Amino acid sequence: MGGYLGTKAVLLSTTAANVTGNADITGNLTVGGNLTVSGTTITVDHANAQTVDLGDNDKIRLGADYELQLWSDGTTGQISGDINHTGSLTTDGLTLGGNVTFGDSNKIIMGAGSDLQIYHDGTRSYLDDVGSGSLWLRGGDVAIKSTASETMAEFANNGAATLYYDNAVKFATTSTGVDIASVGTAGASGTNFIIQQTNSGGVVQIKNHDSTEDIEFGQDYFRIKQGGSERMRITSAGNMALGTTSANEYSGYTSLTLDNATNGGIIDFERGGNLIGEIFTFDSSTFALSAVGARSINFSTNSLERLRIDSNGHLLHTPASQGSAFVPNTSSTWNALEIFQDRGVTNSASGIAFRSQSGTAPAGIVSVAGNTTGGIEDLAFMTASGNQTFERLRITSAGNVGIGTSSPSTFNSTGGKLAVASGAGNVAALFSDATYYTLGIKHSGVGSEAVGMFGGTSGSGLALMTNNTERMRITSSGNVGIGDSSPSRALSTKSSSVTVGSFESTSASGGLIGFVDPNTTNDVTVRVGALGNDLVLQAGGSERMRLTSTGNLGLGTTSPHSTAWSTDGQGTQMEIAGGTGTSGYGVLHLSGSGQNSAIKTYTQGVGDGNFYMAYDADAGAHRMIMNASGDVFIGKTSFNNAVGCAFNQNGVGYFVAGGGSVPLLINSITSNTTQTLVQFYKNSGGVGSISVSGSVTSYITSSDYRLKTDVQPMTGASERVQALNPVNFEWIADGTRVDGFLAHEAATVVPEAITGEKDAMRDEEYEVTPAVLDDDGNVATEAVMGTRSVIDPQGIDQSKIVPLLTAALQEALTKIDSLETRLTALEGA
Repeated sequence: MGGYLGTKAVLLSTTAANVTGNADITGNLTVGGNLTVSGTTITVDHANAQTVDLGDNDKIRLGADYELQLWSDGTTGQISGDINHTGSLTTDGLTLGGNVTFGDSNKIIMGAGSDLQIYHDGTRSYLDDVGSGSLWLRGGDVAIKSTASETMAEFANNGAATLYYDNAVKFATTSTGVDIASVGTAGASGTNFIIQQTNSGGVVQIKNHDSTEDIEFGQDYFRIKQGGSERMRITSAGNMALGTTSANEYSGYTSLTLDNATNGGIIDFERGGNLIGEIFTFDSSTFALSAVGARSINFSTNSLERLRIDSNGHLLHTPASQGSAFVPNTSSTWNALEIFQDRGVTNSASGIAFRSQSGTAPAGIVSVAGNTTGGIEDLAFMTASGNQTFERLRITSAGNVGIGTSSPSTFNSTGGKLAVASGAGNVAALFSDATYYTLGIKHSGVGSEAVGMFGGTSGSGLALMTNNTERMRITSSGNVGIGDSSPSRALSTKSSSVTVGSFESTSASGGLIGFVDPNTTNDVTVRVGALGNDLVLQAGGSERMRLTSTGNLGLGTTSPHSTAWSTDGQGTQMEIAGGTGTSGYGVLHLSGSGQNSAIKTYTQGVGDGNFYMAYDADAGAHRMIMNASGDVFIGKTSFNNAVGCAFNQNGVGYFVAGGGSVPLLINSITSNTTQTLVQFYKNSGGVGSISVSGSVTSYITSSDYRLKTDVQPMTGASERVQALNPVNFEWIADGTRVDGFLAHEAATVVPEAITGEKDAMRDEEYEVTPAVLDDDGNVATEAVMGTRSVIDPQGIDQSKIVPLLTAALQEALTKIDSLETRLTALEGA
């Protein structure tokens, strides 16, 4: 080896050279063997462009064990061993044939201000942009994939940003909004689909595209709007209004209000698409109950018909328990109006009373029992005088008639049928002679007829005539005909005039036909006329129907509600009242051939206050229940996981489906390309919607620039994304594993995406023991309910993380673009 020490050439042995002092070499130093320097420093004067030349595969070895070696293999330079570099490294280009390994928390730092840092801290890997610029990840299309090549996210140039779950698209941006492929497991057994406004005082609305039709769930009401106007409303008290925005409110009752500015409200009843009957108002002063066509109107109690108005306008009252009202000694059965009470004592009576003024004794017609076992009934006609009621006429069970006497058969030994008695004891009798079958008038003090004979022999009738024309006939069988010479019924009237009969009083006090029960302990008054008393109908010894002077109709109650149900005191009502106990209820029963349906209001025990709709009134097959709080249950009886629907008084709906059915199906049949199915509103302002287009469902939230202010660019998105802690976890409910976030952790980064409070609990009502039903399916013992504390879980709206992810990706893409530019510049230098 040759060289210079100072200005002198030095030749070193090719085997070894040891320099123990300082060696200053100004020329070339060629080493053919090993060069050992026992000092600490070898200095090459780079200012004078000095070099140390080694041959191919000759190495510079550093360290006691040669931990670092540098050499050239004739083609490329090689470095063997670890390099711990603490200063700057400047290179015109660096090509690595192997790995560059960094320890935990050791970073690749780029940028004059250490702006971009790449490192691993032993738990996670980081790409940090800590500088003042943005981090850009740039490419024609950008994708994020797992180490198993599973796609997690894709960002298309001029196209969609798409997020995947298990390699399946779950979230994608479109030119009009956002598509979410599926939500939860809606439709599975035991799954609810709930649209809920959790903000106190907020509302939930479902609207069409131009807001002319919508369904709104408010805090204390539910309403439906169509054609730009409200058509139906249910208040928090359970009252319903149709055709008006205001339901009538009555303390302790649930109301249905129907209104129309022109003709009022109408309820139609149909069967098989055919109109059967109506309840309606057709002017400001008329309320009508109408059967359409040749149909009758039936009134029932205890599931038995009590009263009927047939299509001809006849009023029929024939309790089934009593058989036909009249069973004559013939093969025919008569239609009649029957008033019945069974006391089982002699001289007990039932009848019809007429009263012109309150507090006065009535006049009337009564049936008087002749014994305690039945079969003997007298008919008495009463009038009032001096506030006392007096019998004026009696028809006995044998057919004798007494006027002024209650025993007409005692005044004539030959069987007088009509006796007229005076206060002095004189009696005139009209009788049938057993020998000649003739009629005559006799006085009690005379042995023969005092007045001429009428009628004729057996089988003839009695006729009354005016102007040589027969006007009225009483046939031999007892039928009376007015305008009818051959009456086939007890009373028959015929006339060419529309008005067949008329009763008119010229008294200023009014005109009445009155029947009165003289028993002061049961003064039931029935009047037909123009005065102010109630109309009462009895059957089976008890009052069955009452029509009050104010126009309220009650079945099974003597006090049908009126002003208590009306805020202005003018309401006219119909009340159906049941008995008491576990089986007492009032029923409106609608039936057809082979079909049964009923509307029930039960009074179970002390009264549950519930409103029931049933298919079969006897079997108790309830289809809908509305409780006193205004909660509505369809197909179920409480807010539980049983299949059915329920709506509480706060406007919250619960839908539970079984057997793989869809709990809530929303369908719109339209030719529109895009159709909004659900519209969400808050404080009357639109905040989002669900729409369909073809086979795609879009979940859209409001994002119009006109709804926003103080718009600012997002900064620090990368740091916030880094602060998120995505984890893989197992659901306790079904054991499935998924990726996601813990809500309380994500709340510290993206609070607007999280609802609820960490570790919150709520009270839940549950059924301790179920209700006990009787043989008819009615509730005999109410269900016992309890309250327990359950988790009030936090929720996450992961779509609200998208802006943060987008901003972070933009920052990453910006930094990547910057890095690519710098790398390109370095590679080209």
